[in-house]
Amino acid sequence: GSSELSHLGGELVRAVREGRRAEFARCAWKGDPPEPQAEATYLDSKVDLEQRRQEPHGALFQLYKELSRLRKELPALGMGRFGDLDVTAFESVGVICLQRSRGPEEAMALFNFSREEARVMAPLPAGVWRRVLDSEDEGWGGSGQVQPETLDTEGGATLGMRPLSFALYAKDR
Repeated sequence: GSSELSHLGGELVRAVREGRRAEFARCAWKGDPPEPQAEATYLDSKVDLEQRRQEPHGALFQLYKELSRLRKELPALGMGRFGDLDVTAFESVGVICLQRSRGPEEAMALFNFSREEARVMAPLPAGVWRRVLDSEDEGWGGSGQVQPETLDTEGGATLGMRPLSFALYAKDR
């Protein structure tokens, strides 16, 4: 290999390149994937922290900060066992419902991965659920058509989901 690659050994570099080509081909990548050992690939991959001061990056940065804060604030969103997670997939409309619990704390997130509006019956345990975050809030760059503030459920709630959106609810104790 070249001098810049000598620390890895030519056989390993060749294997990484071939593996990347195969991996990128499965994702319908056009052309050659970025060269893993090139300085240009490294420089193009660095995060430009100044973008957080420009839109739409600023809103996304604030959304990530809010999600990190909620993960610390809501025990059901913290690290837990896999047994604490229930997943319901509404494959025909591209929506996933995740429910997490930790002790008496419960949280539910709905994700619409499709480019179409969707309507689903979220299988929620009975109780009052409070909306804690909605990606359709105008503050995050959404349409402003947010989910209901509270859901008073008897074992489920029908919700309409905007395209490519998500909403997070926590159950009141």
